[in-house]
Amino acid sequence: MSPRDRRSVLLTASEIAGILGGALAPASYLGHSVEYLMFASFMSQPRKGAPYAFGAAMTAAFFVLMTTMMIIFTIGVNLSTKLWYPFFEMTKKISLFGFIDNFDAIPVVIWITSVFVKLSVLLFLMSYGTAQFLHVRKWRIMIWFIAPVIFVFALIPQDVTEATGHYLNHYWVPVVLPVNMLGLPLLLLIAGKWRQRNKPA
Repeated sequence: MSPRDRRSVLLTASEIAGILGGALAPASYLGHSVEYLMFASFMSQPRKGAPYAFGAAMTAAFFVLMTTMMIIFTIGVNLSTKLWYPFFEMTKKISLFGFIDNFDAIPVVIWITSVFVKLSVLLFLMSYGTAQFLHVRKWRIMIWFIAPVIFVFALIPQDVTEATGHYLNHYWVPVVLPVNMLGLPLLLLIAGKWRQRNKPA
């Protein structure tokens, strides 16, 4: 192996930390799988839903990987890192039979719809969970308190930089990722094991 080849290998190895750091942001979104723990309480057999939750997380990870590869192959590494939403920029380059263009409207509509559904589910979980915690019979009442709080927090970001990069790097990854993906599931596991051990036979 020539010195130049050795240098390229060392550069590749030194960039692993940057690659893993960049993967933390999309990986942290898989922490939403913990929401299944609340949905499971509505099921007659909660354990049967676990494989579907894992399957959904693996499917999402697969599509993220395929999307990333498509962006790299279409736009390139240098240009895609400078774009806010490289996937939408990639869809602008898609042309069907040479006369049907502007496919970017389709993924934008799907994206906005999925965000609306996700926020609706999160609002339900927060309202229902808070009502259960505070022993409030009608959980819908909590919506009138939680929704304004969410609206106020949504007004805090002043621009796209704060709403995406700053939010992900300074709050979502260092706070939500360890708490949502590790802390809460571990705490619930310990509490469940403790209750099973102290449960009378």
